[in-house]
Amino acid sequence: MTFTSPSSPSRPSFVAADAGLDSVRAAVDAADAGGGAASISADTIRMPGPAEDRVVRPALAVLYRLAVGPNADHYVSRFFAFERGRRGWPGWSWPAFWLGPTWAGYRGLWFAAFFFAMLPLLAAVVFIAMSPALDRATWLWEAGALIAVWALPSCLAAACANYLFYWRVRNQSLSAERETAGAVEAAARLNDHRSTTWVGATAGAAAIALVYLAVTVDLVDAHRDHVVRRHVLDTLAAVGTLEQQVVANWTTARLVPRQTVAVTAGGEGEGAIEDIHVDPATGRVRVAFGPNVPELAGKTILLAPTRDEQQQVRWLCVAVGIERAYLPPECRPS
Repeated sequence: MTFTSPSSPSRPSFVAADAGLDSVRAAVDAADAGGGAASISADTIRMPGPAEDRVVRPALAVLYRLAVGPNADHYVSRFFAFERGRRGWPGWSWPAFWLGPTWAGYRGLWFAAFFFAMLPLLAAVVFIAMSPALDRATWLWEAGALIAVWALPSCLAAACANYLFYWRVRNQSLSAERETAGAVEAAARLNDHRSTTWVGATAGAAAIALVYLAVTVDLVDAHRDHVVRRHVLDTLAAVGTLEQQVVANWTTARLVPRQTVAVTAGGEGEGAIEDIHVDPATGRVRVAFGPNVPELAGKTILLAPTRDEQQQVRWLCVAVGIERAYLPPECRPS
């Protein structure tokens, strides 16, 4: 990358962001030396690419490097792309992906740090509310929890981190230019300003730990509810054959020991069901749960056959004594 101006075809390169104030002054003075009426604020850096590409003033390039601080080469090259208007906000930042709040706190992006820290908590609330829809698929609940609570928040943080950092650095650099008499004073102001803070990084790490501790507690409780709902769903699936028998012979169906054995032994509801009774007059099936699942122990589910307008049999699920959180949607009272 070279610096060019109308008065001088070639300019010296600027120093890195971690240089001292004297080096900054020397670099700025060297850029202005011999320029006649031209100054650093009027010069431009023409970025590689088509001639119509936007250009970045060298003064702004220096200020960006000072405002970024450590690893300026990595970030400023991306900021130039934003300045040229070639890229929108999507990008990728691996530090923000792995430790978003810590990275944002280290860079002084306080709002971003708070937002990144809250993302897993918000995602957990949404996932827990929607998780009953995943009860029927093996391992889908666990995979969904991992994706919703960790993968999606991390990807969102990584995608928008560079652009958020760019706007902070840009506003800081332009503010320094507006509020000082020249490029040297603006550079001195940014050089004196701490571009990173380990206090922020520590606060971000603490926020991650606290949020994921709360999320873990909530997910453990939600997973237990999921396991109990799976037992209820397995029980409903196990008595499906019995329901078909009741529909086939409405008035003469009888409960015999072999029916109970067939449902409870080797079926999906094995271990949860204690007893099944079919009312021969109404065809209603009463399922009593045993002690193997403490949340369901001593509770019952009543399955009542009803006819719709087309005279098709529909089964109404009525839970007796079972908490709403343990019930699949079809058994929850409206």
